[in-house]
Order: sequence, then C-alpha cells, then structure tokens
Amino acid sequence: MSDDTKNTKGSELPAIPSGVDLYDQIMTDIEPELVRSALPDLKTKFSEGTNDEKKIRARKYVAAFGEFKTELAKREAELKQGVGDFNKETLKIAERFSTEMESQNMQKLEDIFNTDT
Repeated sequence: MSDDTKNTKGSELPAIPSGVDLYDQIMTDIEPELVRSALPDLKTKFSEGTNDEKKIRARKYVAAFGEFKTELAKREAELKQGVGDFNKETLKIAERFSTEMESQNMQKLEDIFNTDT
C-alpha cells in the first residue's frame, strides 16, 4: 500500500469552531464590548452617558456588526475552500488506493491462472 493511503497528514480537515467561539474570535478583534461574555453588561453601558454618547456607541456597534458580517463571510469562504481541498485530496487518495487494490487483485488472478496451466 502506498504512503498516500496510510497517511493523509498533508491534507487535514480544517477545524470548525462552534458558532459562539467563531463569533467571539471575530468580535474580539473588532469590538471587545460585543463578545458574548460582555453582552450582559451592555444594558448598563447604554444606561450611562448622555444621549449623544449613546448614539455614538450605537453607531459604533452597528459598524462593528457590519465588520463582523464581512469577516464572517471571509472565514466561511476560507472554511469552504479548506473543506473542498480536503475532499479533493481524500478522493485522490481513495482513487489511488482503489487502483492499487485493482492491480493487486488482477495480479492474484494472473498468478492463479498461471499456476493452473
């Protein structure tokens, strides 16, 4: 059996984080006040400050969610590409394995016929 059929280390399935983990990974870089663990404190933050400060904070959060949506789409595309690449590599390995097995089986048949004659 070839090394390719024994070891697929060169192409590993990309890690898929949970929705919460992915949200926090992305939002931590964009707006830490909006990570899941900080969400319960938002009500308090919004009750403090002037109306202008609240409006500024609200605009900041809306912009943060816009950035989040863009980054999420980018990561989804990367994940889709990674899974697609993994799938292609896995199919190539399976095809090589199948071809190798067919060759071995044909050799066994030839050996059987050659020894009976």
